[in-house]
Amino acid sequence: MAGIAIDQMQKHKDSKLKGYESIWFHILEFKDAEFTIKDINLQTSIHESTVRDYLKRLIRAGYVQKLEGNKGSRGGNLKNIYIVIKPVLTAPRLTRNGTPAKSATGRDNMWRTMKMIGRFTKHDLAIYSSTDQCQVKVSTAGDYIKHMSKAGYIVEVSKKKGNVASQYVFLQSKNTGPKAPMIQRVKNVYDPNIKEIVWTNGDAS
Repeated sequence: MAGIAIDQMQKHKDSKLKGYESIWFHILEFKDAEFTIKDINLQTSIHESTVRDYLKRLIRAGYVQKLEGNKGSRGGNLKNIYIVIKPVLTAPRLTRNGTPAKSATGRDNMWRTMKMIGRFTKHDLAIYSSTDQCQVKVSTAGDYIKHMSKAGYIVEVSKKKGNVASQYVFLQSKNTGPKAPMIQRVKNVYDPNIKEIVWTNGDAS
């Protein structure tokens, strides 16, 4: 499973990530430190019961560990303190028993990754969108980038030079929701969040 380079994440506090994506984003900020449910609640304003439920799933899946003993480095009962043991960029989509949600796809992972990462190439997107259960090929990432660029979700900020691939950034103003835009068979781009075709194959490149 791909590890995470924290310096590749956008550190903006006005992120439009919601739900478990927002919880995971802020858990990653404690990658090298202990954290509590209250810490995540304060960062996300998501109810503690919701944070606790997602943490249970993460623990069962092996992404987070609940410490045992008397006290943590900040004091307090360890039963309320957690650490990240498997830091991955893409927020894990998990069932209550900690197994991967069957609906998770490479496209879903790429959509979430685009919203969290800083500048990225097709190689970066493939690496950070891959999980043990879902491997994203560079060619797949490149095709998705091409269509997301045409549809206006991302912009090219550095053109390809020799063996160095083009770099892109996601436009937060185009974060229409949690569902990944789809490339239809006719190569149109359909956004299920707004239920509209946002780019058609006949549009100018």
